Amino acid sequence: MSITLIQDLLKPNQFSYVCQRLTDPAIDWFYLPFTANPDDISGEDPKYQGSFSHLIYKDSQNISPLWDPSLMILLAALDHQDQQLDSVLRVRLGLCTRTPWSVEHTPHIDHPVLNHRTGIFYPRSSDGDTVIFDQRKEQASRELYTEWHRQKPTANLWMDFPGRHFHSSTTPVAHESRYVLTINYTVKDAKKSI
Repeated sequence: MSITLIQDLLKPNQFSYVCQRLTDPAIDWFYLPFTANPDDISGEDPKYQGSFSHLIYKDSQNISPLWDPSLMILLAALDHQDQQLDSVLRVRLGLCTRTPWSVEHTPHIDHPVLNHRTGIFYPRSSDGDTVIFDQRKEQASRELYTEWHRQKPTANLWMDFPGRHFHSSTTPVAHESRYVLTINYTVKDAKKSI
């Protein structure tokens, strides 16, 4: 089980194209009053638990014009690791806006398939870390989670990790927005990659 970090995943022209697509003001965003799950509402800062979401791929269907740039990102990450794509489970673009103080959302997993990987790509640098926890089962309280890795959003950075690990997002304080593309996927010969 490992975390993979790839700095400068895409070449400059590819990254420029992808960044424009994933941060376009014309994206159809959907607002939810919670970011990870409805339990966020009962957190310490319920008025700052919400965020924007744009679902790109789910249930074997691409449902957004952002599918092509998202697939390009995933395939580039797999090529860097000499892996072959087996299946895409879900692709989601998330947007958190600035809050007066940092709000860490509820730890969660994105997809129930046990042997998948969670890939994260940042189209822009910002604050608002992604936190990955050691735990692979839901804990009774946030205090029972232990941090495995903390990643600051850095433009053109790819990170992937075993999808069974709980993780959380954090709101930005120093930047106006935090964009993150999350891709849940499986690779062929998954025993080597998990």
